[in-house]
Amino acid sequence: VKADFATQDAALELQKQQELEQERIRQQQIKAKQLEALKKQAKEWLEKLDPFSPEGLWFERFSESYPSKLEAAIEYLQNNE
Repeated sequence: VKADFATQDAALELQKQQELEQERIRQQQIKAKQLEALKKQAKEWLEKLDPFSPEGLWFERFSESYPSKLEAAIEYLQNNE
């Protein structure tokens, strides 16, 4: 009887772990979709940005500490949502 309970417990634990892994994967997929949407939004924002406007000049300085202007725009848009 104890062996049956141990087997059931192990099966339940495995099922829980699989469900947690599936949820983790689902959350990663959601984050990836959100990041892609944000990248698209950032590209559009950069295309519309006048580099000689006050915002454009400010952004030029802001983006200096980032590997790319796109990454800087993503960060900027994330913080201003």
